[in-house]
Amino acid sequence: MKIALCRSLQQRKQREGLNQAVSARLTNSSLSHVANMKTSNAGVAIDLLLESLLALGASRKKPARFVNQSKRLKAA
Repeated sequence: MKIALCRSLQQRKQREGLNQAVSARLTNSSLSHVANMKTSNAGVAIDLLLESLLALGASRKKPARFVNQSKRLKAA
């Protein structure tokens, strides 16, 4: 689930033309956190990824899809 969230975050940043410094400012995160999200670092908390997606304009439905998809995969 983290990898999918990181990919979605990267796609949103590319679509909006945001660099890491702007992304850090918009998400109230440090540059190191933004860099860790970019590389799908295992130490990045899911809540930070979700908050960042929302801060960059994702609808609340998008993160909810990742959670629901993850639950379906665990149940299978």
